[in-house]
Amino acid sequence: MENETLLKHIEQARAELLAVQNLSPEDRELVGRLMSDVIGHVTENESTMDEGHKHVRKNLSDQIKQQVTRLEAEHPKLASLLDRVTNMMSSLGI
Repeated sequence: MENETLLKHIEQARAELLAVQNLSPEDRELVGRLMSDVIGHVTENESTMDEGHKHVRKNLSDQIKQQVTRLEAEHPKLASLLDRVTNMMSSLGI
């Protein structure tokens, strides 16, 4: 159930990413890639994951938090959605 909620937040963030007008192509690509990476980790089987994968998950969360900080002044709605994603990832132990 929580994974489905996280995926819903990711889809909302992706929709907002498409709607944002003045986002640089680099930022748009980076945020899109981060969301795709989160989906990959959410759908991955936890029991087959090694410590390296767990480190990648932590790094992914940190990267999203950095994007939230960068985007919150110019794109508060997108930043808020990304912040929800990171909070949900944290509650799921990702």
